[in-house]
Amino acid sequence: MKLFVLGVLFGWLVEWLFYILFWRRRDGNDETKAHEIDRLKAALESRDEEIARLKATSTGTPPVNTRPTSKPKSRTKKPTNSSATSQKAKSSKASGVPPEMLLQKVSGIGPKISAILVSQGIDSYAALADAGVEKLGAMLKEAGTRYAMTDVSSWPDQAKFLEKGDEAGLAKFLESQKK
Repeated sequence: MKLFVLGVLFGWLVEWLFYILFWRRRDGNDETKAHEIDRLKAALESRDEEIARLKATSTGTPPVNTRPTSKPKSRTKKPTNSSATSQKAKSSKASGVPPEMLLQKVSGIGPKISAILVSQGIDSYAALADAGVEKLGAMLKEAGTRYAMTDVSSWPDQAKFLEKGDEAGLAKFLESQKK
């Protein structure tokens, strides 16, 4: 038993010496490290405050003319047969619903894709219905590879239902798409 205890103590001593001589860093500048850690913590806190400030400003209502004007919108639209459609489009703009929220009623459009579409000039159901599958696919491909694989084939049809205010027809259409 004595030999076992001596072996354990000797092994521990050798390991401790090996650690002291070879593994431990020899810079010994703990005060400099403490200052560096304090500096990094202060920088992190200032970044956190900046992020909180930016989040607070981004949740506020943006000004009306915040869209980029690099691509002009087409002012020509197809004439509609019913006056209810034009009244519904006017009422959605008059009600103060942001276009991003309006477009999110279409299945497959989330907050990021709706922001992309609005920045490209598609800010209503009529514009979405008139855009066409190829144009929508090209817009999302331009936005990046993350959105390029999105299936846009049913968006114009869904937008037509929503433009008319036909929620029941939209539900039937979406149910038929699941099969």
